[in-house]
Amino acid sequence: MCIHHTRKTSVHDNADDPFERILGSTALAAVPDNLLVLQNDGDKAVLHTKGRLVAKSIKKFRLANHRFESVEPPSNELRGKADRQADILDLLKKRSATQAEIGAELDIDPGNLSRMCKGLETSGLIHRDRQRSPWQIADREPI
Repeated sequence: MCIHHTRKTSVHDNADDPFERILGSTALAAVPDNLLVLQNDGDKAVLHTKGRLVAKSIKKFRLANHRFESVEPPSNELRGKADRQADILDLLKKRSATQAEIGAELDIDPGNLSRMCKGLETSGLIHRDRQRSPWQIADREPI
């Protein structure tokens, strides 16, 4: 592992690519399998990732009680990979809903919806108190 800092911004920088600001030889950015750049953005931190073993992503965090917490809704992690599950999370972010209400509002087949909700529950994103009670967004542990 190598920890390094970025250089100051330049007028020639691509504002959308923080990896261009890695200071030093181009080998510093070309040789590692994965790159992570953590930037200060006012009251939050922005983590940019890319590489051979990690997907390219941008995640926003804030420091609270000496721990980083995500400031983005959980559905952002699923968008583009599991859009219907992201739709379920967006609905539950607004209000709790039973499985029947979710299915009716999002027009999802009951069998598929059951599988999706169980997957989201296993991932720790949603929960409910007992069978047939409303689903709700789970309180996630800070990162």
